[in-house]
Amino acid sequence: MAVPVVIIVTINYVVFYVGLVHGPLIIQPFTVPIGISGFFATGGDIKGSLLQFFALAISALLYYPFCKAWEHILIAREEEAGPLEAVQVQTPAQVG
Repeated sequence: MAVPVVIIVTINYVVFYVGLVHGPLIIQPFTVPIGISGFFATGGDIKGSLLQFFALAISALLYYPFCKAWEHILIAREEEAGPLEAVQVQTPAQVG
C-alpha cells in the first residue's frame, strides 16, 4: 500500500521542481482543511489548492484496487466462517 504514497509524493515533487506550483512557504497544522491549506502554504497560489484536489483524486483512484482486494479477502473469510447463529436479545419487558 506504499505504492500510492510514493506516486503522489513523486508527482508533487515534480510539480514543485518544474515550477508549476510555488513551493510551500509555511508549515500549517494538520487540521487546516484541504484546499485552504494548499492555498495558504503556497503563499496564496490557487494552484496549490488545485494540486491538493488533484492529489486527492489520484490517491483515491490508486487506493481503490487495494480496498477492493481487502474487501474480497473479508468476504471470503466471512463465507468461510459460515452463518452465525441467531442471537436472542431480551427487551426490558421480557426480562421482568
